[in-house]
Amino acid sequence: LEGAEAAMSGGRMGGGSSRRSVPPPRPAPRSMPSDGGSPFAGAGGPSVVVAPPIFMPPPIILFGPPMLPLGMNSGPSQNSGPSQQDQITKDQQNRDERVMDQQKMQIEQMQKEIQDLKAKKQ
Repeated sequence: LEGAEAAMSGGRMGGGSSRRSVPPPRPAPRSMPSDGGSPFAGAGGPSVVVAPPIFMPPPIILFGPPMLPLGMNSGPSQNSGPSQQDQITKDQQNRDERVMDQQKMQIEQMQKEIQDLKAKKQ
């Protein structure tokens, strides 16, 4: 029953629509013949049962090519090199490495100066 309710409300997650679901129409009550027989006894042919209509949501129609979020690559292509973001990241890494090398040289120079000052003090 839970699955049927979920299906009627548009699915388990995020279902539903702005229109309120209308329950299927109830069949009109049949009057029983006074002799207690079948209500179709006088029909003279096979009995036909008509099912209520099935609710079908309107189709979703999309126009245009499929879209990918910005920054996403659709996969390898024939003539693509590094993306702009890849190039920016690589440039930043190179700058960071140069700064770290300069700082390392400054630290070594300061350590040498400290050693020289200690040697003069003694």
